[in-house]
Parts: sequence; structure tokens; C-alpha cells
Amino acid sequence: YSHDHGPGDEAGVQAGEDADLDYLASLLEDEGSDHDQGEGPTDTTKEFTGIRPLMLDKIETMRKAYNSRTNRTAESPRHKAYIMGETEKRLAVGYEMDPRNPSAYGAYFLFKSEALARVEGQAGEGMVIRDRRSEASRLANQTQHYCWNFPKEAPAMITGASAAHDCLQMLSEDPDPDRTLVRFYLRRLELMLENYEAIRREMINNRSWQLFPAPRRSEMEKTHSLIKALREADIQYWSKRLTQTSSPPRSGS
Repeated sequence: YSHDHGPGDEAGVQAGEDADLDYLASLLEDEGSDHDQGEGPTDTTKEFTGIRPLMLDKIETMRKAYNSRTNRTAESPRHKAYIMGETEKRLAVGYEMDPRNPSAYGAYFLFKSEALARVEGQAGEGMVIRDRRSEASRLANQTQHYCWNFPKEAPAMITGASAAHDCLQMLSEDPDPDRTLVRFYLRRLELMLENYEAIRREMINNRSWQLFPAPRRSEMEKTHSLIKALREADIQYWSKRLTQTSSPPRSGS
């Protein structure tokens, strides 16, 4: 994603003109208005439109906390950077509370891998973005490793599978990826999906699946649908690329 900043950019960004910035600003609101509104289960049949984590629709839901108390009349690069920093703190807290939560991991990874690139036009921008994407890669790796320690837990397995896919996506941008790592993540992605599917079947059969809150079941199902499709894309992409001596990096997702 990129935004062209013309000479008049300092005049301000009006609310609604930058949906991503609107969301980031919303997380700075002190009152959790999103918790005041009853929300039913998410529609698990909704089609995913990209191969990023499911967090884009989750982010839009969370953006309800944004209201007219937020001053959007004079956004500056410095203020955008402040919003980014404060948002990262909150996402980090959510992730650290439960790394096995697919939404908490997905939001934090999405922020690290993409969101910072929206603060543009500042000195050292390219290096900052590279550093942050390196952080995103480490986050994905540590998450899949952590989740692997909970092979009997459905949330851990589906979150770990998502993280394994993210590891593969980050490796695809390397002109000379470590092939051993690629095969490792492909295998781990497969095993975690299989574990999740087996756990879910068993829990449905013994009627314990319903013990998960409806929103949690929904987010796991949506993540599963997405990652299952992405696994096929990963297999096709890497099967072709690993047979080549050198390949250009994968295009963005």
C-alpha cells in the first residue's frame, strides 16, 4: 500500500479518507464502545478477498470505537507516527496476553508487516520498513513455535498454521530463501491444519465444540477456511519455485 503525499498533505486528512488511519486512531479512544454493542457471530460464509490474515474485516469491526471526539482536522506525519506507536502498544498487549488467539496474533502481525509502511516520506523510511518486516517475520516464527507446544488445543493449532503461512509469505520475498526453512514451514502448516481439523471433529462429536463462545468458533472457522486455501497456493508456489535455481521474489499478497 502506498499513498502519494502532495504539497497540500499537511492541510490534513479528513475522517473517512484513510480507513487504515481511522482504525489506528480509533484504538486510542479511552472508552471501549465496541464492547458496549452486542455482536453476534461473524458470518463464516463470507468470502475472503485477499491472502492477508483474516484481520482486515476484524479491524473494520474494531474501528467502531472511533467517534467524533477524535480530531481529524490536522493530521501530520508526526501525529500519524504517534498513532502507530500507541496502536502497536495495544496490539502487543493483546498478543502477549494470549499468543494462541488468532485475532490477537493476526492483528499484531498485520500491523508489523504492513501498517508502518503507511507512515511515509520520512528520513530512513526504507530501513525502518525493512526492520519492521524483519520483526514481523520473527513474530510469525515465534508464534508458530509457541503454538506447536499445544497440539491438543484448537485455537493454538489454527493460529500456528496461520503463522506458518506468514513465515512462508515472508520467505517468498527473499530472492534466495532458505529451502530447508521453506520445507519446514510447509510441513508445519500441514500438520497444524490436520491437528486443528482432528480436534474440531472430535469436539463436535463429543459436543464440547459449543463450549467455545460463538465469536471464537467463528474466528477459528474463518481462519481455517482462509489458511486451508492458502496452503494449496503455498504448495503450488513453492513446488514450482524450489525446482528453479533462482527466482524473483513473490509479488505482494
